[in-house]
This record gives sequence, structure tokens and C-alpha cells, in this order.
Amino acid sequence: MSKLVDRQIEKNELRFLSQTGKPEMALLYGRRRVGKTFLLEVFRST
Repeated sequence: MSKLVDRQIEKNELRFLSQTGKPEMALLYGRRRVGKTFLLEVFRST
């Protein structure tokens, strides 16, 4: 599996939202083919 490059800010934000202890919603948007789905898959697997 490939590694994430220069996504520390996004990973920190997802980690913060997941640790609040209450339901949260994150909106992930951007250009095509920049790794949005991959970012979520990597975050979910950790």
C-alpha cells in the first residue's frame, strides 16, 4: 500500500473529530485523483 504524503493536517483533523466522544461529520472535498478516498481508508485502518 502507498503512503500518504503531506497530509498531516488532514490526519490530525480526522483524529480530533474521532476522539470527541460525540457524533461528528467531516466534509472531505477536492479535485479528482488527489487521494481523498485513500486518506479515509488509511485513517480507518489505523
